[in-house]
Amino acid sequence: MQRLLGLRVDYCKGQVRDLLSELEYLGRMEELRVDRGIDLREQVRQFEIALIKSALKLTHGHQRRAASLLQIKPTTLNAKIKLYGIAVEHNSSPQ
Repeated sequence: MQRLLGLRVDYCKGQVRDLLSELEYLGRMEELRVDRGIDLREQVRQFEIALIKSALKLTHGHQRRAASLLQIKPTTLNAKIKLYGIAVEHNSSPQ
């Protein structure tokens, strides 16, 4: 039973990641002006910031859980939060 629950949680995490990626991509498509040229590094940076913010929001600011959701190490997430100057709001809501 525990293994089945773990598989369901993993599946849901994957679905959330995919949905977040698609939503962010769709939101960015309107902003992209191909005729002006595309700065790939800046687009990747903005996409990464949006994913990190979404993961932090979903986990109520819990960095370890957000890192797990993004499938990166907590130290990597923390370094990216500092690099990008992302504000982390801690919320005591149930997780």
